[in-house]
Amino acid sequence: LSRQTKVVSVVAIILAVVLWSALGSVVALGFIIGAIASGIAGYIGIPTFMVKPPTFGDWYEDNHIMHLDTYFMPIDDSTVIGCKELLEKCTIHNLQEGKAQPFLKYLEEKFYVLDIPRKEQKRYASNMLVVAPGKVITSSEDNKETNKILLKHGVQVINAGLQEITQGFGAIHCMV
Repeated sequence: LSRQTKVVSVVAIILAVVLWSALGSVVALGFIIGAIASGIAGYIGIPTFMVKPPTFGDWYEDNHIMHLDTYFMPIDDSTVIGCKELLEKCTIHNLQEGKAQPFLKYLEEKFYVLDIPRKEQKRYASNMLVVAPGKVITSSEDNKETNKILLKHGVQVINAGLQEITQGFGAIHCMV
């Protein structure tokens, strides 16, 4: 991690200078404070994890697994929603300990995992905006099974009617 720390530090300094010149000292100072707090958290041992997504074949065919929120989302402190078919193909790595384990197993040890259908995951069903514990905004009503699962588990669902946005490789969580 020391090489990574050096690289991140250099990038952070460059970004701070750019922010200072483009947006002013307050923005740059806020960025610097955040970067220092993040570094301290890593130094004192707050666990840092990396999730390796599943890899399949053609990027265009698999663009629905671009990043974590396209197949997984925390709903509250004890519940997550995701496509188990994909989650079981992911690996989570504890960077401090150098250990890895299946991501779905890790999640199931800590959370109740709501499973969504793969066909709805491909329409970014898990890419929702959690506005409060147990309250989400989804991009559209098109993911009917996912919405039923959420409602069955007491989650308030607000559909934003943004189904067109999912055609551009993302959904409502990508907008914020």
